[in-house]
Amino acid sequence: MKHNQNQNKIAMKKVLTILMVMFLFTSCSEDNGGIDSPNSSSDELVFVGSFFTDGSLPDYTAKLVVDANSGTVEVSNLTYMINQEQYYYSFWHNAFARNGRVAYYAHESNFEGEESTQRWDDFIEPVYVDVNYGVVTRCPVPPSPFETNLIPWVRSMKPIFIDNKGRIFYTVWYGLEYGDLHRPTIFRYDPETEEYTYTRGADEFVATQAEVGDDTENGAFSEGFAISSDGRYAYCIIYGYGTDGGAYHTDYSFLVEYDFDTQEITRLDGGVRGGGSIYGINSDYTKLVYSMGSKKYIDLTTRQISEIGDIYFSSYPHCSFSTTAALDPKTTGTYYVDFTKGTEERITPDNAYAPQFDKNGNIYFVREGETENYLCKKPDYTLETDFDTIATIPANLKFVLLVE
Repeated sequence: MKHNQNQNKIAMKKVLTILMVMFLFTSCSEDNGGIDSPNSSSDELVFVGSFFTDGSLPDYTAKLVVDANSGTVEVSNLTYMINQEQYYYSFWHNAFARNGRVAYYAHESNFEGEESTQRWDDFIEPVYVDVNYGVVTRCPVPPSPFETNLIPWVRSMKPIFIDNKGRIFYTVWYGLEYGDLHRPTIFRYDPETEEYTYTRGADEFVATQAEVGDDTENGAFSEGFAISSDGRYAYCIIYGYGTDGGAYHTDYSFLVEYDFDTQEITRLDGGVRGGGSIYGINSDYTKLVYSMGSKKYIDLTTRQISEIGDIYFSSYPHCSFSTTAALDPKTTGTYYVDFTKGTEERITPDNAYAPQFDKNGNIYFVREGETENYLCKKPDYTLETDFDTIATIPANLKFVLLVE
């Protein structure tokens, strides 16, 4: 009998050990890119935003933690490294969040008293913040890797991305202080290794295309771009340019895929006179929306190109993209703009702003009140579906961005 009891105890210990190991493994999800998330739970939402008291400049970058069940709110100072000025210091407009990280272009006031190697005395820089711990990493803006007389310049609002490995993507403009020679350059920076690579080869690419101007002198990458989820590819415009009698002009433009690992450039569309634009990439990184003579989208898996219907479509923050559409906030409400169908549908009442999707397709947005604002959640994009007000948030916390 005692022997059987001992065997039962041993068996129970083995079961408990297995359960503990299973708990440890299931608690360390790969969804966060290998980064621990001590502040996260299934009922908790984390946002970042610019916090104002008086004046036009934010006091700091705030972290907003919302309990989606109880509606309780906690606002704290994440960092004094504030966002850039354009679009109201808005993280929703300007920043990119992924796997517990937020990347953005930091405002020049963060660097007062520092000597800049950039083109202007007032300068912005790309930075990366770990939202769990508030650790800020400044991304490199190195001297020109091309002609030595070119001066680096991180200009106003341009896209910034994070891939699924945590690498940061941003643009630096290299150009003459006076003159037309310029080399806009997309960087891929790894904060873990402090290594970076960058786009190159636009001159050679432009010279080998069938469409080339009579006096095309150089090629350049556009500052607007998008990336693949794994960060191997950048999708952007390459354009040829030259000077005719001293006047700068753009010749032909091309939509391309740039391979950061091999430096190979693949033409996807183009050969049109004048410029082109990248509007954005959808939430699962399979469809790129752009203009090249007309507004289009390309399925990056099949390379099939489709025209966008007769709807207004602009550049929207990546957080506002679903797989087939983007959320467009207007004074009359938020609209669900489906670029694959060419349709536009109003889905929220008026005075709603900062609309964005979470990973499960839920829509979050903010409604303004007289003295405070309201964080709302909507499970889908139909106007008939009600939305829930899940929390009351301070009115001086502006344009919040969801961090997952």
